[in-house]
Amino acid sequence: MIEKNIRVLVYGHINVNVLDGSSFFLAAVTSMLASDPGIEVDLLLSNPLRRRDVISEVLHYPNVRVLDPFADGLPQMGLAGQLDGAGMTELEAGELLGRAWRTGSYDAVVVRNTESALALSHAEPSVRPHLLAYVTGFVDSAGASAQLAMDLVSLTRQGVLLCSQTDEMREELSAFLRGHGEDPRIVTLYPMVPDSPIKVASAARPEAASRFVYTGKFFRDWNPVQMIAGFREARLVEGGLELHVAGDHFRPDPEYSTLIPEVRYLLKNSEGVSWYGGVSRDSARAIILASHVGISWRSGRLSESLELSTKVLEYGALGRPSIVNPTEMHRKLLGDDYPFFAESMSDFVGALLLANRDVDAYQEASARTASLAADFTYSAAAERFTPVLMDLVGEKARPYALETSLSFSRNGSPQDPVASFVADLRHVTAGELFEMAHRSGEVQRLGPYVRIDWSAGISESEAQPGAIGLGLLDLAFERAAHRSAIDRVPAVLPALHVDDPVPSGSRDADKVRDLKRSVKSLEAEVAGLRKKLTHAQAQRDIAAQRLKALRKSRLGSLQVRLWKARAKRKR
Repeated sequence: MIEKNIRVLVYGHINVNVLDGSSFFLAAVTSMLASDPGIEVDLLLSNPLRRRDVISEVLHYPNVRVLDPFADGLPQMGLAGQLDGAGMTELEAGELLGRAWRTGSYDAVVVRNTESALALSHAEPSVRPHLLAYVTGFVDSAGASAQLAMDLVSLTRQGVLLCSQTDEMREELSAFLRGHGEDPRIVTLYPMVPDSPIKVASAARPEAASRFVYTGKFFRDWNPVQMIAGFREARLVEGGLELHVAGDHFRPDPEYSTLIPEVRYLLKNSEGVSWYGGVSRDSARAIILASHVGISWRSGRLSESLELSTKVLEYGALGRPSIVNPTEMHRKLLGDDYPFFAESMSDFVGALLLANRDVDAYQEASARTASLAADFTYSAAAERFTPVLMDLVGEKARPYALETSLSFSRNGSPQDPVASFVADLRHVTAGELFEMAHRSGEVQRLGPYVRIDWSAGISESEAQPGAIGLGLLDLAFERAAHRSAIDRVPAVLPALHVDDPVPSGSRDADKVRDLKRSVKSLEAEVAGLRKKLTHAQAQRDIAAQRLKALRKSRLGSLQVRLWKARAKRKR
């Protein structure tokens, strides 16, 4: 059995020490790729790693390496010593990525930044057919600068595959480049969120939604002042409302010099508001689960945006509806009659009160956002992205292109007498897997795919699962164990359904049943431990925030000193 993993290098010109959508997107792409054990991912950082809140989720994957050129030498990239400074420039990143490609160890490169992708393409032309450039800086044709237009035209002429956030943005970008005489290749890579750790259908739906939540950054167009002011107004009407806020990324605004002190004051001095500061993604999800309604209400200046709010997906994946702007994108995905649209301040206050008072509206909004989020989980994204990845891998992936299919009958023999078969193991049931094992000749694996050449196979009289067949079964169980280890709840069919019946007459049936029981037991154990860990992390963050607040008060500082004095006496 010949096996080869696909190796992907991922880079984003993003500071992963900052908790915002861009940095979480980079972690999401890495996690989405690594969710298949046949894909090895190297995540190259653009800044020295100071905190692990963003990248903590990728550390669960045994097939991910986080490369920090500021902490370690990277000889595989021609970097003997550490880099100095606070971060790489786009040009420096392109040169380092080019050296990495020249080592010959990668099959594809994914870069989230227009300038860095262009720098890489110039530094190492051979990477161009294998490079995916996630376009940044482009919102619409009218707002595109002359420099951005030149960069995008250059990437297109070099044959680089471009990537946009939504289909609507892809169409706008395509029209823009066609207007410059180009015929671009563009794919869509929507925002994505982790597969939900709960069954959304069973998520608690309160009689009155009283706890609202916001997790994210504090930028002017994200309405942080208006959000808290609107909540305070709603709380004058319904005194039991609560607002739970997580995040610590404040961006100064030259046109609004008092923005940051105003937001900080409101966070610290508003009744019903609990601010947890910066927390890990797992802790943020625990805070969301403990709340009822998410907030993703933004400035009217973003009403024409073609982007999809990641917050809507994060809240929806956990069974929580969102208060959002009625942009064209959100109307298309949630419906014109979605109950929690808000554009003005009065709309926002009204949505807070409606969520609190109208159970039917809450349940309708919750169902719609949960259904939407299910299409944008890591599993669903991996399903859509795999053909793109195989195209980037190029010639070595050609034998694995799904041009030929083979149907299996449950009685044991292929229905179509073809010489070879290519299968994506995520869609192979146990019965089909056993049939492949019985009849396998030469088996090769590349990333998510296996290719079986029956022309080198065994005769019908010898149709027993031999060494190659057992290797194929072992591979499937390895993939199942990989999913258990990272505690994923896949939205697509897994490599091997643990509930599928084992075909009778197999001499390895007992072994397979034992392995299935082990997989089930491990899945349950990991899920339970993960749940306890998430809860403990959230409680730790809440306790730390309360202690911080206590230290700032006069009485609290005296109490802390008293505790320290008592601790010294006990020693």
